[in-house]
Amino acid sequence: MKIRSLIILLFLLGLALTSTQCGDDDDSNSRSSSDDDDEWRPDDDADDDDAIDDDVDDDYNDDDDDDADDDDRLVIDPENAGYYDAAVITVDFPDPVSENDKAIDVYYPTSDGVTIDVEYGLRPTIIFAPDENLSKSLYASYGTHLASWGYLTIIRDNYRSGSENLAMLNGDILDWLSTEIGNEQSFFYHALDMNKYLAAGHGSGGKAAVLTAWMDERIRATMALDPNDDITAIFDPDPSVTPELMSFIDVPGQYFGAYNGADCVPDDENYAEYFDSAPAPVYEYAFLGAGHHAFVDNPECAACHCELGVADAERVKKLTRGFMVAFLNVRIRGWDEFDYYLSGLGVEQDVNMGWLLFRDK
Repeated sequence: MKIRSLIILLFLLGLALTSTQCGDDDDSNSRSSSDDDDEWRPDDDADDDDAIDDDVDDDYNDDDDDDADDDDRLVIDPENAGYYDAAVITVDFPDPVSENDKAIDVYYPTSDGVTIDVEYGLRPTIIFAPDENLSKSLYASYGTHLASWGYLTIIRDNYRSGSENLAMLNGDILDWLSTEIGNEQSFFYHALDMNKYLAAGHGSGGKAAVLTAWMDERIRATMALDPNDDITAIFDPDPSVTPELMSFIDVPGQYFGAYNGADCVPDDENYAEYFDSAPAPVYEYAFLGAGHHAFVDNPECAACHCELGVADAERVKKLTRGFMVAFLNVRIRGWDEFDYYLSGLGVEQDVNMGWLLFRDK
């Protein structure tokens, strides 16, 4: 009996060892943080349908979320540079109205300093418009920062007059980009996410961004820095946006305000009017003591005629850039962990410091 019991015991132990080895083989085929990709990579796409391949022209973009959920994503303060190196190149845009080439600055994420990095996904693309009479070079810090977070950013000059015409210019650039991504000789070849076009701008350029969303259904979100809806201004004899058109703009919006900027943007035509008449979701950041030109890289430029205000202009820009990244990460990529910096405790800390006022809905 003792010998028989010993044989049975040895047999059961052999079964247990075999079962354990089979289980290990199954686990080796599953995705986990201990696989080859044991550290998170920026904008990592888990869906093979979004990979760049020979069939990309057949379904270049689909409606799937290109950014996979990843528990290992490294969350850093979006005020800081992001996961990529950023570079800038100036390219010629063939303006169909003037029939002349116009220079645009393209800020892009890169790993080699030359090409657009698409290893982890096609690039969401932002069209950024300056304020009236201001150069695109005054917003370089925004392009560089957004590119470091994976957002290709095009900053143009105002080649046309009036916000409505400037919104049409934004649309013309998007039309051009949509052809360039299929051109093997183009810098943009197979690099842009056509489902994630975004519009941004400062002052009259902010109004143009909002108008672009109203006119062009390709725009997925808007970001306006101290937008001006003053239709009496000689440079912008366009129809009013607030409140007349805002209910028709059904994309997420983000509005930044110069709390002390009434010398250039009337109180009844400013960022607060945009926020009040915009449908949710929308976010407003009003910087206390800031003047209208606190948002530009050189607020004392020759064309910067508005009062600067008493706020720290460098802090205004740094916070604005961080809020923009948080907004895009949450609303465009679906990275909810960045809500801390968009509307959560991170923003509350800035409010408690006396730097700004915040509202959302």
